[in-house]
Amino acid sequence: NLDAMLLAVAVVFSLAAGRAIQVQAIDASDVAAQAADQITVAHDIPAFRGEVVDRNGEVLVFTEATVTVIADPEMIRTNGKFDQPMTSRDIEVAATAADRIAALLASNIGGDVAVYADALKKPGSRYTIVARNVSAATYSVVSTAMRAGGLIGIYKESAPTRRYPNGTLAANILGFVDEKGKGAAGLEYVLNSTLSGKPGREEYETSPNGKIPMGTNVLTPARNGQDWTLTLDAGLQWQVEQVLAERVRVAKANSGVALVMNIKTGEILALANFPSFDPNDYGSSDPKDLQNRAVTDAYTPGSVQKVLTFAALLDAGLVKATDVIEIPQRIRSGDQWITDAFSHTADPEVMFVRGIIARSSNIGAIMEARKMDSNRLRDYLLSFGLGAKTGIGLPGESAGQLPGANMPGYSRDGIAFGGSALAVTAVQEAA
Repeated sequence: NLDAMLLAVAVVFSLAAGRAIQVQAIDASDVAAQAADQITVAHDIPAFRGEVVDRNGEVLVFTEATVTVIADPEMIRTNGKFDQPMTSRDIEVAATAADRIAALLASNIGGDVAVYADALKKPGSRYTIVARNVSAATYSVVSTAMRAGGLIGIYKESAPTRRYPNGTLAANILGFVDEKGKGAAGLEYVLNSTLSGKPGREEYETSPNGKIPMGTNVLTPARNGQDWTLTLDAGLQWQVEQVLAERVRVAKANSGVALVMNIKTGEILALANFPSFDPNDYGSSDPKDLQNRAVTDAYTPGSVQKVLTFAALLDAGLVKATDVIEIPQRIRSGDQWITDAFSHTADPEVMFVRGIIARSSNIGAIMEARKMDSNRLRDYLLSFGLGAKTGIGLPGESAGQLPGANMPGYSRDGIAFGGSALAVTAVQEAA
């Protein structure tokens, strides 16, 4: 029996020795690689999106250095002793750690101590999000307090937050980013590829108490996005938005747009929509208010169109401002009778051509426009930019509507005074 027992012990030691040789010599590199994999942490480093500023350098959009605060409840529960017995000191620290950390988080970040405590005591968890959009400065205070209190189990992940410091100002132009930080509307969407930059990556070896100082640490820095300067003047934009909002309310209208353009360069100095939204909290807004009506909505221009009609007639030499014309009470167009919005003092009423614009006579505009071939009038309107996108660079832009070549006479009549057959966007008409 003794011999058998000694033989068994010898076999066990032989097996152990063989395994040791295999681990330490034959498979050493593989085992080392597996061990390194188990202690190596890798994560992406988000790039900061570029800033957007107005023509004077006032910041309209920027990215704040915020972080997501993460807890490791198992680390807190064991005071970092996962694979070894906890000492009496470990047991003492761990007994109150979750509650102490919860109080620390609530006092610096805000929130309910009990909610934090529940998250920090989540059984079996190695990863629990306890707070989002925490400023880097605030987290630094938390981290310092953790070290001072001999506490572990809280760390951060970089999660920059997009900020719109002026709230609704120019919101329909700027747009917003979605929950993943990707441009989802406005210039944020159109310029996403240049604004977003390129994420970096960090890989390092870690222990229960953090990074291993002499361990592997590979850092590929993030490349931040490109900054953009707009033609907008933020001060003028604010004024235009205030005036527009008041006029929409007085008119009891559903919505309105207004824009200010530099007539020498075509630069947009202000472009307002009402109602609008706050891109910091776009989810609480009416979806209809997220679009930019100045480029997305096409409408019948009305009597403003007479300016373009007479510009074409004057350029073609078909009329002069001082020409005299007799205007009847009404004129037939297709199967409809067209009248003026004002009462005539005589039948016919005599006007200068310039008076047709001054008094906004629909009948006079139709009579004069009939002097021009419909295709030639259409070519003029195309040269003015109607029937095509302006290329302003905002998403969802409409081309409006312009009748095709050889349009019927009643379509030309409608175009002449802006009453039908034509649809424009506010940006098109202003340009």
